[in-house]
Amino acid sequence: MQTASKHAFWVTSLYLCGMIAERGALFLMLPFITRHLAPSQFGAYSLLLLSGTVVNYFVVSPPMQALERFFYDPAYQKDRGSLLGSLVLVLFCKAAAAAALYALVTSYLLGNQGTAVRAFTAVVLLSPLASMFLLFLQLTERALVCVAISVVSVVVGTGVSIGCLVYYGWGAEALVLGSIVQFGLVVAAALPFVLMEARWCIRWRIIADPLRWGYSLLPSAYSDLMLQSGDRYLLAGYCGTEAVGLYDLGYRVSSAISLLLSQPAKRGLHPLILKMQGDVDAQKRFIRTCASWIYVLGLGLGVAFAVFAREIIVFVARDSSYWPAWVIIPVIAFAYVQHGIGQFLNYGIVMAKKGSADNICVLLAAGSNILINVALIPFFGIMGSAIATLASFLVLNALKMFFSRRLYGLTFDLRKMGHASAVALCMVALAIGTDLLGGLSPVALAATKTCCIIGFPAGLCLTRFFSPAQWRDVASLFMSCWNKSVSIGAGALNQFVFKTDAGVQRSRIRQAASDAEGLK
Repeated sequence: MQTASKHAFWVTSLYLCGMIAERGALFLMLPFITRHLAPSQFGAYSLLLLSGTVVNYFVVSPPMQALERFFYDPAYQKDRGSLLGSLVLVLFCKAAAAAALYALVTSYLLGNQGTAVRAFTAVVLLSPLASMFLLFLQLTERALVCVAISVVSVVVGTGVSIGCLVYYGWGAEALVLGSIVQFGLVVAAALPFVLMEARWCIRWRIIADPLRWGYSLLPSAYSDLMLQSGDRYLLAGYCGTEAVGLYDLGYRVSSAISLLLSQPAKRGLHPLILKMQGDVDAQKRFIRTCASWIYVLGLGLGVAFAVFAREIIVFVARDSSYWPAWVIIPVIAFAYVQHGIGQFLNYGIVMAKKGSADNICVLLAAGSNILINVALIPFFGIMGSAIATLASFLVLNALKMFFSRRLYGLTFDLRKMGHASAVALCMVALAIGTDLLGGLSPVALAATKTCCIIGFPAGLCLTRFFSPAQWRDVASLFMSCWNKSVSIGAGALNQFVFKTDAGVQRSRIRQAASDAEGLK
């Protein structure tokens, strides 16, 4: 258990470093977007992305769900190459058909206009393949390769988009071209690793059950998409594309919580959890422990984003017309915390292979999201949509916990989660209340907000959130990681010194030989 925890910590840390680099590149692009695109234009681009995602979900979701669930299934141990190759071929055929249909429809509707929309056809083709290949690298625990490919592709794609925005004055076309470059690089770089493992023949006997499982989750996938992005359509209908642009900017800023914590944790821990299927009790303990710690860390990030929401938006958005988006960041930040922990709450459903239960959870949550949006958007605008998002994620997580316990006997420490949530909400309320009341200088306000962030872990300690055993485990983990880091650093330094000394010796030998040749 301890060995698995240490390995998970290292793999998750590696994914975290990659996510920080990716998020840094995307954050670098936001000031250029807000300078060269009006909120209404940015909102229209967001709706374009959402429309493409709707198409891609039908293409990519079933094969990816099938590969993720059955790659480490003991029954498929000897047929992993055939499973991978068959699913990739099925995915490519579906992606090509979807791209061709998308091109025909956009050409018929727009003619020679709408360059960005028509160019998005390439994204429809490449995005599913890129997602599938990155999932394969994660499942085979090639964390370093996966992170390197993701970071390089994001940096290059972001650079292309920024260059086209600044030097050519393109609008949404620049963002679409950057996405094409990003996904194309991922496919080209990851394809050799897929070729080494896959057997290129569609064997329906092998993929029939996995695809059946994947398609059974398709309603859940679309409901999850509606849960996260359907509010854009409702905002566009009630308030116009400018409100969509403001909401999407606040949503993107808050999504850093997912990219900094829940996604790296899921990538690092998911293969380990799947490999524990032989020891169900150990698997449940591991999932329960990971969920509790990830939720606490997520709340810490949520407090930081909520406290400095106004400053983050002012820093990111160069155009003051985007600044009203700060009000939704505290709400969306905690919604992303719920979304992150939800990826662990549904492991009972996944391991029990009950796709119908997952469909019920997400359908009910998506329905509640639509109803709350319709009720609140006319009165509160983007804030109403943010509240609906948070409420629907709470509903979703409650349903996931219910079914995980009923179907797989997987329970979670709700007392600890509630304890941490109460402390986090107190710190956020104190910081935002101080900000709204005013009367403080910028330096005093920044100091107060910083104290509120520090107050979250301090409040957990003062209220005896951590047990003595947990303190010992954390100290042991960090000491082990510190010793390993020192060992790696010392080894690298010794290797460098050795190579340097060897190079000096070779240089001296060559010089002596040259001098001897001169004497002759």
